[in-house]
Formats: sequence, structure tokens, C-alpha cells
Amino acid sequence: MRRIPLVTRLHSPELMNFILLILSLFVPLTAQAQWTPAERNWFVSFSERPARFADAYGSTVWGVLAADGMFRSAAPGNSPFVPTLLENARYRTGWIEGNSSFQSADVDGNKKIRAPLIILLPGIFMDGESAETIALANYFYKRGYHVASLPNPWSPRAIRHKPRRKPGDLTFESRVTLELIRSIVEKIGADKVSTVSLLGESYGAILSTAVFATDQSDLRPIINGKVMGISPPLNLRDGASRLDEGIEKNEGRFGECGSLPVVWTLFRKILGRPNAVQSELGERALNCMEPLVFRVFRDSLADSVAAIKSSLINEAGNSEFLPDPSAEARVAPRKTGLRFGKVFDTIVPENKPLLRSPIGDLSYWANQLSPESRERLRIISASDDLLNVGKTWSTDESPAFSKENLFLLPWGGHLGFMADPDFVKLLDIAY
Repeated sequence: MRRIPLVTRLHSPELMNFILLILSLFVPLTAQAQWTPAERNWFVSFSERPARFADAYGSTVWGVLAADGMFRSAAPGNSPFVPTLLENARYRTGWIEGNSSFQSADVDGNKKIRAPLIILLPGIFMDGESAETIALANYFYKRGYHVASLPNPWSPRAIRHKPRRKPGDLTFESRVTLELIRSIVEKIGADKVSTVSLLGESYGAILSTAVFATDQSDLRPIINGKVMGISPPLNLRDGASRLDEGIEKNEGRFGECGSLPVVWTLFRKILGRPNAVQSELGERALNCMEPLVFRVFRDSLADSVAAIKSSLINEAGNSEFLPDPSAEARVAPRKTGLRFGKVFDTIVPENKPLLRSPIGDLSYWANQLSPESRERLRIISASDDLLNVGKTWSTDESPAFSKENLFLLPWGGHLGFMADPDFVKLLDIAY
């Protein structure tokens, strides 16, 4: 009788199927993240409350103007968070010199202690040092965290450091971000970091999921804490198209709604005031909420295009670090008529195919996570998020978008619910 080699027998389909059958009796082959009872109670309570603003645009503007005030009230007193740049660090795959701001937790002001590290990944065009991000960083810092905020790849600050690729390539950006995180852990001291967690907003939310998936496929994963994505776009291509539609619809009112009386009313009634309500605003200001949202996106896009032209396309006076600001002014695009689609056609055409590929889908990255890793993923969004109009969170496409790790709030716009005083209670529970 011919002897079957041991290796062949161990790898036979019948044997492997038998092993999987036995394992399935003891270990579930699929697992979902489980919100804790306290987190679920928060979700139910928040969802049952009436919306502060009648539509997604009012909620979004409220979030932009009031979130920093909410986080400051959650961590009162002078901010000890003083961002420290990573200096003289050259990264293999991308940005060079100083592309993160971080602060180590301490006891007496200079002695680092062992503590969890949280990485903040802000939304598109944000440089990691906005008032809201600094206030959020301060909230975590006062709770004893090491804190790092990274600039969004589309921010002028990141672009000025001359990444090797233009923004819009999530695969590249996730690798660079992961390398930055490793550099931060090394800078603080690996023995001083107990866990590494991520918190991403908007574009930073889909980026944080991509970073998490990239890290977990590594032989030496470093992200061993929680990952929370807030208001992520389900699909970057569709999100960009939605923004272009909104800009096209409202561009004719940008001047009117950017007038001093309107801006002054919003700043006086909402800025730094998480308890602001719609009834405090006049009709003119309320009618300008939608145009203002899309104007911010268009104008911020123009700033990034100027940085790309100056730092990545125009090599005249090639500076290793920050270029002459006047150079960006000279190449700044005409804002009227500027669209995301046009930018991908003419400024970053090499990344347009990626935008149309599965790489631009949140589900693409979530589905790469193992069941065990997926247990640490948290997604929170609002059903009226302007970036996901007409989209559904299909649990068939991605088991990561189940009720087990998705909180879909009934209101809150795009990131708007972050300004609600109760939002910090979720952070208190989750982290």
C-alpha cells in the first residue's frame, strides 16, 4: 500500500474541513464589535432627543463653530497641551520633518509616564492644529493620554512638506500615517505607551480605518487599542460628487451668505456655544447655513490646490520645507467654478482611477479586518450626513457595518453632533 506523506495528509481538504468543523463548535468564525451597555444607553438617550437644528446644514455649522467650546468645557482650565513637532525625521514613504503634533502625558511636567496613546486624524483640509482638534487633544491629555494630532493629507500643511504622491491615494496615505505613528511611539518611548488608539473625523475616519487595516496586516501590528471613525464618507467618489453638487447649487449665494452681518450673527450666537439652539438665530442666518457649508469646502479646496501647485508641481525655488507663502498666492486657482471633479481631472489625475476603485470605499478597508480586529472598530455617523445622501449602510456589503459597531444617529449632519455636550459622555465611556 502506498504511504501518503505526512505533509500531504495534513493539508488534505477533508482534514482541513474537519478541523474547521470542530473549531466552529467552540470558536465563532465571525465576530462583531460589541457596544457596551453604557454605550448603548448613550445612543438610545441621544437618539430620542429632538434635533437642535432643523436640517443637516444647521447641525454641521453648529458642529464647526461650537465643538471646541464643548471640549474646553469638558476639560476646563488652561490647556497644558502644547504641540511638539517631530523634528529632523525623514520618512521613507512620504512626508518629511514635523508632520505631527504630540504631547506626552506626564506627572510633574517633564517625566513621561506609561499611558495610552491616542492618534487624532482630522477631517479633509484640516492641519491637526485647529481649535477643535487642540481642544479635543487637551480633553484626552487631561485624562492622562499621550496625544498626537496628524495633519490631513489634503491640508496645505501636509502638502508643503512635499509628500512623494499627491493627496487622494488612501493606500499610500495609510502607510505614511502608520509610519508616523510608529515614529511617535518611538519618540515617546515604547515602554511608555500602553495602548495605541485612533480617532478619525470625516476623511480622517475612512483614513483611520485604512490605517487600522494596514497595521493589522503587518507582522508587528502596533494599534492595539480602539479605533473610532466619526462621520466617515461611505465612498470618496460619491462624497466628492455630493460636494460638487452642493457647490454648484449654492455658489451664487456665497457672497451674500459670507457677508459681515450673517457671519457676525453666527459667531455671536454659536461660536464656542455647544448649547446654542436654532431659535436664537434670525431667518437670514438660518437660510445661509447650506451655502456656508459648501463655501467652506470650496475655499478650502482652493487653498490645497494652491499648495499642490506650489509645492508639488511648480518646482521653482524648490525648498525642502515650507515654500514662500507668496508662491501659493501666485498660483492660487480661481475659486468660482472650482470643483472636486475638476481637481481630480487636472491637478491630481493620477489618483482619479483610485477614487473610482474599491480603495475609495469605507467597506473595502473594514472588510480587510479580521473578526478579532473588527471588534475594536467603532463607527458613528448621522442618517442626515450630507456626504452620504442616498447611501445606505449595507450590512450585506460589510459585516463591519452592523448594529454591533455602528451608531447611526437620527440627526447631527456632518460631524455636527460632536458639538453636543452629551457627545463627550460617549468619549468618557468609550475611552
